Amino acid sequence: MRRLPILAGLLAALALSIPADAFSQERELRYLRESFYKLNYGDMVTFDQFFQEHAAPILRAMTEAGTIQGFSARSHDTGGEYNYRTTLRFFDWASIQPAIDEFFEKLTAAVPGGALADAQRMIDGHRDEIWEVQEINISEGVGPSPYLYNGSFRINPANMARWNELWETAWRAGFDAAVDAGQLNGYVTMTHAHGGDDNWKIIMLHADWDTMDDAFATMVATVGEDVLGELFSLMDGHHDNIWTTGIFGDDGN
Repeated sequence: MRRLPILAGLLAALALSIPADAFSQERELRYLRESFYKLNYGDMVTFDQFFQEHAAPILRAMTEAGTIQGFSARSHDTGGEYNYRTTLRFFDWASIQPAIDEFFEKLTAAVPGGALADAQRMIDGHRDEIWEVQEINISEGVGPSPYLYNGSFRINPANMARWNELWETAWRAGFDAAVDAGQLNGYVTMTHAHGGDDNWKIIMLHADWDTMDDAFATMVATVGEDVLGELFSLMDGHHDNIWTTGIFGDDGN
């Protein structure tokens, strides 16, 4: 049985300090632990300072040691109720819990008394999800993308086989066309592993705001409205949001 990460008490509040969605082309990437936080807006700068001083050095060392695949963080731009998003990237499922335990043990030892509680008080809400990475298509040489579109879908299990078939035969080609046209820096698809209500996700990396509409238009023109209409009919729910460049790990997006 998979052992799910459990963040309890005081330390759970600081999961948002774990950054990430710096995707690389390395195929070792298997799991993404995605955390969403509702911070008091007046505390965001202070929280960033806390992260840079205490959490980032630990996570960078863990990345260099190969304990995690990488990390980064972004702040909210459009959509949804959360305003801070972080992730940790992992090579395999078995490494998730030990890495989280190691991080919090080192953070607790490194942070002076009272600072953890102060950071906890900055958080009004929080949720975690774990996703299994399926496909990565990112243009060569792409650094941190200024905008990240995060689209999550809830597909009825009875419809998932058809959803996957449409992705393989039609939908993927639309995103590949946008990448080839230089309108999209790349994308990552994932399936649900733990937490949250949705079970399929695509993350798109954009160089600037203006090309988002261009990429969408290329995708629609390539895929066709009939296919998109069928995809929409297979959904039970959907939500999306856009995140801007925040604190990054060592390898970019």
